Amino acid sequence: MKTTRPSAPLYLELAATALVPAAAIGFIRVFAERSDTYLLVLSAVAASGLSIGLRRLRLPLALSFAISVATLTFVLTWGFFSETALGGIVPTPETVSEISATLGELVEDFRTQTSPVDGTDSFMLSGITLAWLLAILTDWGAVKLKLAFEPVLPAILLFVFGSIPPISAGSYTFEAASIFGFAVAIWAVAQRHARINASTLVVGSKKRTMLTSLIVGAALMSAGAVLIGGTFGDELPFANSEPKIELNSDFREREVSNPFIDLEQRLVEQSDNSLFSVTSNARSYWRIVGLDTYSNRNSLDQVTSVWEVRIGGSNDKSSSFNQPDSIPGQTIEQDIQIDSLEVRTQSGNSQNVWIPAALTPTAITDDGGVDLSTDSITQTVTIAGDTSTIGLEYSVVSQAPTFSAEQLRSASSSLALTEPGNDLYLQLPDSPLSPVVEQTARQVTQGLDNRYDQMLALQSYFQGFDYSLDLPATPPGSTAIEHFLDTRVGFCQQFSGTFALMARTLGIPARVAVGFTWGDEAGTNADGTVTYNVLGKHAHAWPEIWFGPELGWVPFEPTPGRGIPGATQYTGI
Repeated sequence: MKTTRPSAPLYLELAATALVPAAAIGFIRVFAERSDTYLLVLSAVAASGLSIGLRRLRLPLALSFAISVATLTFVLTWGFFSETALGGIVPTPETVSEISATLGELVEDFRTQTSPVDGTDSFMLSGITLAWLLAILTDWGAVKLKLAFEPVLPAILLFVFGSIPPISAGSYTFEAASIFGFAVAIWAVAQRHARINASTLVVGSKKRTMLTSLIVGAALMSAGAVLIGGTFGDELPFANSEPKIELNSDFREREVSNPFIDLEQRLVEQSDNSLFSVTSNARSYWRIVGLDTYSNRNSLDQVTSVWEVRIGGSNDKSSSFNQPDSIPGQTIEQDIQIDSLEVRTQSGNSQNVWIPAALTPTAITDDGGVDLSTDSITQTVTIAGDTSTIGLEYSVVSQAPTFSAEQLRSASSSLALTEPGNDLYLQLPDSPLSPVVEQTARQVTQGLDNRYDQMLALQSYFQGFDYSLDLPATPPGSTAIEHFLDTRVGFCQQFSGTFALMARTLGIPARVAVGFTWGDEAGTNADGTVTYNVLGKHAHAWPEIWFGPELGWVPFEPTPGRGIPGATQYTGI
């Protein structure tokens, strides 16, 4: 009895099967959780395995494809929409509506999340589907059409998509590239092996010698190529130059020494993850840094709304508005232990050079054995950029301003209504601001000729707004600030950023502080100090206003429902 042989050797099928999963592993640079990446890999393996099985059943190509797509539909329905499906796997009209709604969220998730991203339903649904379909396409080209290079193209597409900034967070670059490189090399060897083995022009020992040489030589060349490329790739000309094209301006790089806030996005994920703990004799806002520069257009001349820091730390720009050496206030002693304050960047998770302390840090009493210093321009504590802070314990003393309304009003009387506009803390964007910003600022402060009274009026104006994290997208034709002022609803960076911009339109030096509220009280210690646990959800931003060389920078609180510790006597909150 004559038996039928498979249309391709198993090793060739397995080599083709490895291509898309190897490319999908690169998404470990995209997703925050490794398990999300593994689901994409598993999806590609399952699709290829199903194709191999159906081919061995000698089913027609069209029927095999239909079965594969149906299987994918059942898997996705069971995994994401089982509550709306018959038996948990058969889609219903309600399931179709849920799928449509989830895919509709993809654009918003893509616009608002910065890699490494959370595995939202929209990301995972589209990612699993893409990996499955690319695996089918790869198997079809490799085995049915017997193509040589073309089967690698779907995997290359997936790998490149997960590699380019700002989609990729930049971590595991060498590992991901090595895995994919070896997979491509294995496919090339397997494909060439199959062709030589099937050739009738080469026979006997000569064929065996050629196949052995092919395998050994290809293995050595592949290993050498991956090793050399991974070791010296960064040394190539222009390897680390700026990209010529920004693929998506809504993803913004966060440099290690340059934290920023976007008025259209939340400051950080509002999570319950523990970031650090503080044991102190008084509670405070734990400040990271003050942001000095505002941009409303990016390099592609697209509308944006971003605050960032350009001076202080490792940056060489200066300011004439530096905190005085001594100001009236309360001495706050802090013992701080950091769990993790990693910053997401396009080149991978990295430790920020700014670390928390109450305003204004005046002395570091215990540096925890690392290189810590206080920055006189930004009024924060900095750590050497190549030093991890995970598990760091340090102690710092701060002089927290506890001004009275009379002190601020008196200091304001000696200040000009408008400061000279050549300092970065008075900077306004090159592209004109929406007129509503200055118009509102002047309307709210009309008739007031004292800086303190003007800032109090602005603060009171924003206290009439509503605080919310659940906001609709800014409508076309409007800016984030215009939308915020129109709806009178926003989150902390919209309150603080708009407050600071309004102050600058009045000629008053202003900046936006980024940090955290005091956190959750964990208990009182024997010496009377209190320990506070600070979580991701305690991230906050607030404006700081310059009140002259005697009082320096003074924080205000426009965000409803928040109150600066020790500042009630001048903020009234």
